[in-house]
Amino acid sequence: MTNPTRTQVPQHVTALLSHLTSRPGVQSTLILSRKDGSIIQSTGQLAQPQDTNDTNTQPSDSSPASPALAQPYQPSQAETLAAHIFAFVSSASALGISLSRPVVTQNGSHWDEAYEGNEGQDRDDDDRDEDGEVKLLRMRTKKHEIVVVPDRKYLLCVVHDATPGPGATGSRR
Repeated sequence: MTNPTRTQVPQHVTALLSHLTSRPGVQSTLILSRKDGSIIQSTGQLAQPQDTNDTNTQPSDSSPASPALAQPYQPSQAETLAAHIFAFVSSASALGISLSRPVVTQNGSHWDEAYEGNEGQDRDDDDRDEDGEVKLLRMRTKKHEIVVVPDRKYLLCVVHDATPGPGATGSRR
């Protein structure tokens, strides 16, 4: 169920991930690199390879001598979701930093370093402002809920089924 990984995930990260997955309705989990958003580990429905059944395929009339057309790279559903989650966390982190450390200019107005193109790229992870650091992100759609817990080196992501199960009570919004 787990993809083989090249990177050993620390025990505290796996413990936190197992705590996050203890709720019912978990469909998939992802552990992403905090640095670049690459997938370190994935489990569940997203870890399964996509179906290669293409209903629009036409019978091949080509002979072995004719060159085959190269198919453009299509990222998997997990890769696409990982890229969106990484962008979501990056945006939320920039917002958190801008809320915690507004810069006052000489004329007294507030200006954030991120607007000047710095976006904190010169800072090390150790220099990150604790007050503005994102601790948890949660996004709920009609069908899914995504919970992201940023760690120092990892992004822990859990995808839940947000549709009410059979016999569930409560009002729908």
